[in-house]
Amino acid sequence: MPSKPTFLQFTATATDNNPFGVTSLRIWFEEVDIFVYTKGAYVGNSTVQQINMSANDIYTVRGPVCVADFFFKNAAAGDNTTIVVAGTALSDRQLKERGLA
Repeated sequence: MPSKPTFLQFTATATDNNPFGVTSLRIWFEEVDIFVYTKGAYVGNSTVQQINMSANDIYTVRGPVCVADFFFKNAAAGDNTTIVVAGTALSDRQLKERGLA
């Protein structure tokens, strides 16, 4: 975990029509921006993806949020969307203050 806030970005492209995450790392952010490139996607957790996003949408989630808790799925079968999640990771001090460390 960073000792001071660090900007991070994770990118993933669907390879099939199953839910996927951009990382399995348990990194906490104050807020994240989710960018949907190329094709539409559904956003949610590991079991349910209900938020529908179109290509070129940006969705901001205020936190603290853990990037590993977000899962994505193609809005249309075979579209293989690309997702980018970006934000500033919480520092060690911020994690302790929020009871996350």
